[in-house]
Amino acid sequence: MIIKLKITAATQIVDLYHAREHLHELAKLLEFMLGGHKQNWLEERLTELDNGNIDAITAAARAFPLSGRKAGDLETALGYFQHNACRMHYARFKSLGMFVGSGAVGAGCKAVVGQRLKLSGMRWTQAGATGILTLRCLQASNRWEELLAEPGHTPAADLVAPAQPDHQGQARLPASHLHSCPTPGLRRCQAG
Repeated sequence: MIIKLKITAATQIVDLYHAREHLHELAKLLEFMLGGHKQNWLEERLTELDNGNIDAITAAARAFPLSGRKAGDLETALGYFQHNACRMHYARFKSLGMFVGSGAVGAGCKAVVGQRLKLSGMRWTQAGATGILTLRCLQASNRWEELLAEPGHTPAADLVAPAQPDHQGQARLPASHLHSCPTPGLRRCQAG
């Protein structure tokens, strides 16, 4: 059984490395127009991407008069950036101390999950794994005292808080497990 969690108070960030791959593909698409200026053009766009300036990237790409299939390919490539623009405010995210690459998350998952759940001979039920991972995450994020300090809570009751299904059948974390978005003033991305 797979449970999908819908975390509504999270800040979505497109992995910077992944976005850079798309930018390289865009430069490759325009290579026949850029000629020997491709590398300079790409470097300028990479700087704009690092600054989260997606409008500048799309304007620079649309400066070339393309038609037919090439124009369609360009719109598809730019659609990726336009759709994810609000998830690409890399300079802002970095200024807030957020990670803009997935490497830290992957390493964190390996350390937090792998070190605890994947030891030799271990077998877990979903409820057991959820409970032990909750404990491990509290320990790894130095939030253990926060949980114990809440009046009226018994730690055991909070450890395996059941995910509540929403109207679409997706599990949702209880409201007590959601935290406010760390980027006030940043507009939410539109899903879709």
